[in-house]
Amino acid sequence: MIATTAVRMSVKNHLIVDAIRDSVDYDADALAGVARAELEKLARQNVDAAREQREARNIHIHRGLADALRALADDADAVSAIVEKSREEAWREVSGAVSKVLAARSVDSRDPNYEAEREERLRELLTVDLAKLELESLPEY
Repeated sequence: MIATTAVRMSVKNHLIVDAIRDSVDYDADALAGVARAELEKLARQNVDAAREQREARNIHIHRGLADALRALADDADAVSAIVEKSREEAWREVSGAVSKVLAARSVDSRDPNYEAEREERLRELLTVDLAKLELESLPEY
């Protein structure tokens, strides 16, 4: 379902922004609230879309989608699965970005300046690279 993909992306973006920008610890319950709110928002959009339809078939489709989205929002196991999948996707995105930066900056530990420059490399990773990652992953909410 396209709607669950959109909800997962929203939860993933919240998770990344909360962790990187706001230094908020992972909270599955809070993210479940985000998922439920997104599902409810999509349900309301379908109710509104049903009101704008003229054909009974389209009205039925939008109302059915709204009902399915609300049922999903009320299903604790389904919401937990959305949150877990979002967490996995967020970790994959963040770890991939960090790995890419680290690979580009690969340093030979045999370099005589390795230890002397280590502190600076770590500072750059924490202040520059993570800030860039945060800006690249900011959602549109």
